[in-house]
Amino acid sequence: MTLERNSQSLEKPHILIAARDASTQSLLSSALPEKYHVTVVDSAGEGERILAAEGVGAVLCSTVLSDMAGLEWLAQLKRRNASAMRIFVPERSTEALAVAAVNKANVFRYVPDPTDQDRLLAAVDEAIKAAGHRAGPSCMREAVGKVIKAHTLCRGSEKGCLVQAEQDRADEQPTLIRSFSTYAGWTSMGILSMVFFLLAALFMGVGVLTILYVVKSLLGIDLIDGWHFTDWLQR
Repeated sequence: MTLERNSQSLEKPHILIAARDASTQSLLSSALPEKYHVTVVDSAGEGERILAAEGVGAVLCSTVLSDMAGLEWLAQLKRRNASAMRIFVPERSTEALAVAAVNKANVFRYVPDPTDQDRLLAAVDEAIKAAGHRAGPSCMREAVGKVIKAHTLCRGSEKGCLVQAEQDRADEQPTLIRSFSTYAGWTSMGILSMVFFLLAALFMGVGVLTILYVVKSLLGIDLIDGWHFTDWLQR
C-alpha cells in the first residue's frame, strides 16, 4: 500500500511550498486540493534538494526562509532557468515587494494575500498548466528533457543537426521501392559502363588493324591480294 501511495503521489503535479513559519506553511498547503502532491520546506537549501531530486511543477515561496530571503531565492532560480514555475506569496504585501517580484525574480504570479485561497489556487492551476510537461510523470519528464537537450545542442550547431539527420536516414530500413531504385541505378551504371568499354575496345581494335595494314603494306607484305597501300597512294 505504501508503494502504491507513493506512486500515485508522484503522478500528481508536484508543488513545493517554501516558508519559515509553520503558520504560513499550513496556510499555503491547506489551499491546495488533493490533486496536487505538496512538499513543504523551511529553507532554500532544502528546497534545492527537492528541486534536484524530483520534478517540481511550481514553487510557492513566502517572504522569509530560514536561510535567506524568499525573493532572493526565487531570483536565483530565475537566473539558473529552473524549470519550476515561481509564485511569490509574501506574508505582508508591499509595493516594493511587488515591484521586486516582477523586476528581480520575474515571478509567474504574485499573490499579495496568502489568505485568499481562491486566488492562490488559481495561480497554482495556471502555473501547472503553463508548465505542461513539468507536471507530468517522471518518464514523460525524462523524455521531454532529452528532446529539449537535443534541440538545444542542435540549435547551437547546424552541422550537428545535419549529421544527426543523415545518421537517422542511414538507420532506416530499406523499403521495396528504395531497394529496387538502388538496384536499378547500379544496373544502369553497369550497362552504360560496359557499352563505353565495348566502344572503346572496338575503336582501339580498328585503329590497331589499320596501323598494321599500313605498316605491312609499306613493307610489301600483302594482307589482301591485289591491294597494296603504295598502289593506292600512287593512284
